[in-house]
Amino acid sequence: MSLTVAVCKGSSAIDLSDSLLSAQALIDALQQLGVTVRDIFIDGDGQWHERGREVGEDSVLTSTDLVFETLGSRRKMLAALCEQFNVPLVGSDSFATGLANNRELSRTLCEREGVSIVSSESISPDDDGEVRIHTVISSMPFPLFITASKKSVPLSGVIARSYGEMKNAVSAITNVLENAVIHPVSERTVSVTVLDNFRGEKTYTFPILECTKEVAALLKDNAIKVHNALSLRDYSTSHFAITDRGVRYLDTDTSVSFHKGSHLVENLSAIGGNIQDFVSHLLKQRSTV
Repeated sequence: MSLTVAVCKGSSAIDLSDSLLSAQALIDALQQLGVTVRDIFIDGDGQWHERGREVGEDSVLTSTDLVFETLGSRRKMLAALCEQFNVPLVGSDSFATGLANNRELSRTLCEREGVSIVSSESISPDDDGEVRIHTVISSMPFPLFITASKKSVPLSGVIARSYGEMKNAVSAITNVLENAVIHPVSERTVSVTVLDNFRGEKTYTFPILECTKEVAALLKDNAIKVHNALSLRDYSTSHFAITDRGVRYLDTDTSVSFHKGSHLVENLSAIGGNIQDFVSHLLKQRSTV
C-alpha cells in the first residue's frame, strides 16, 4: 500500500500517556500494513517534531496522504490544519469536532433530535458564582459532577461533595473564562462507539452486553442519533448515564484510544476483530475521499 500517513500525538493532548500509547499502536498497525509512517509529536506550544527535530506543519502536511491523530479533545486544531492543506484526516472535521467538544451545545443539538439529555445547570464567568452555586444546590443534591463546557479545558471532571469543593471547582473553570456545567453524579454510565460503514452497516455500534435488550436498543439508537446530529465521521464514542428516569446523554468523544485495553480495542476483540483490521478499514474509507 503506497501511502504516506502521519500519526500526530503529543503534549497538546490532555492525557499524554494515552496519546503516546495510542499513537504507537497505530504506528505498529500501519507498518504491518506496509504503510510509510511519519511519527509526529506536537508539543504544548504547537511546535511539530519528527525524529527529534523541529519541522513545520506545512512541510509534513504537503507531503502526506492521510493523517491519524491521538490528540483527544485537542484534535480540532489539527483538523483545521488538515482542511487548510486539503489533507484527509481520519475522524471528524473541525466543525463537527467543535460541536462535540462543547457539552452545552452538543446536548442542545441532540435534544432537538429526540435524545434525552442529562439534567444540568451552567455557571458562566459573568454570573455571581456564590449566588448561582446556592441556586444549583437548592435543587441538586451532592455529590455533583462539575466540568467545563468545552472539553479542551483541562480543569474538568471534579466530583464535589460539599459547597467548598463545588466553589473551588467552579472558580477554577470560570477563572479561565469558560462556563462550568454541573449535573448529578451518575451511578452508572455506558459508552457506545459508532463506526461508519463497518460490518456492512452504514452506522455500526458494538454489542452492548451490560444492559437489558431494551436499554441496549435505546442506547444504540441514541448513539447513532448523536453521531448524525453532530455530523461526526468515521467513529465517535458517546457517553450516557443510566438513571431512574431512563437513559440520559452526557457527551461525545471524537477521538478514540487505539491501544491495548482501550474501549475500542476491547470491543473489537469481543466481535473477533483487532486493531490492524480496523486501521485497514479506516485507510480504505478515508483514502478514497
